Amino acid sequence: MSFLRLRGRLRSLHKEGKMGYSFSATCEVVIPADKVQDCLAAINLLFKKQSRYSWVEAPKEEHTDLVAALDNWRYEAHVQENGDVEISYFQGEKLGDDKVLFQAIAPFADGVIYCVGEHGEDHWKWAFADGELKECWGRIVYDDWEGV
Repeated sequence: MSFLRLRGRLRSLHKEGKMGYSFSATCEVVIPADKVQDCLAAINLLFKKQSRYSWVEAPKEEHTDLVAALDNWRYEAHVQENGDVEISYFQGEKLGDDKVLFQAIAPFADGVIYCVGEHGEDHWKWAFADGELKECWGRIVYDDWEGV
């Protein structure tokens, strides 16, 4: 499924209020200790701009802990011994407004998130580079060999 077709499908499901698009994600993302508070502020700011995001419960008060804020977006994170916060994996089932979250935290994060869409048909990654979120669509290619 092409990106444009996927985006169109997601928009129509969203408008109809139907269940979202299933996906899984492998995360290799770190927020350095010196950027944790700015990252948390960026997440809290999202709820000042908009009160509702898909699959995310609006907090009654601002988050004071980055790990808890990421958990609210369905991402498990851990504080490392040096104070860095590592996002380890996606604990939800459906793609929501995840990209909005990652665009907001891009200036503070380093790493990549590898995503596989519903039924394994779509592959893409979100990479944090130069303070921005970059999205790259992929495909699986198998080398041929004789007899197969």
